[in-house]
Amino acid sequence: MLIGDFPDAADIVAGQIFSGEQGSLIGAMLRAIDIDPAAARLASISLTRPPSLRLEGPEARELAALARQHIALAQPRALILLGPGAAKLLSGVPDIPPAESQPVVNHDGGKVAWFMTHHPRSLLQHQPLKRHAWDVLKRVREYLVSC
Repeated sequence: MLIGDFPDAADIVAGQIFSGEQGSLIGAMLRAIDIDPAAARLASISLTRPPSLRLEGPEARELAALARQHIALAQPRALILLGPGAAKLLSGVPDIPPAESQPVVNHDGGKVAWFMTHHPRSLLQHQPLKRHAWDVLKRVREYLVSC
């Protein structure tokens, strides 16, 4: 399961999260670690773009609680948090940690191993970030093979 913070403007127009180039990038990332993109669940914490382009305050905490319920219902084997916004709300970690970190997210159904990397919007704008994303993806693959 992959979770971002909120949809981009193109996603709102397309009526689907991670549309266009971002969707293509996520598909390529998943295929690179032998996951069929159709088998992965994609989600965002918010269904709309906040005017400030940041999720914060009591509303953000409520959205994070709903996202945890979604995680509990989906029961993913692993969770990939896309970007510091999603990571901070769901894990409390304020920034993207080194690729080798391995925390878990508590949710209503228990715990799930999670991995954090940069949001596809950042990866498309800043090519050097792709190295970190690849390191994280390799860890996801290793984790899924081991369990």
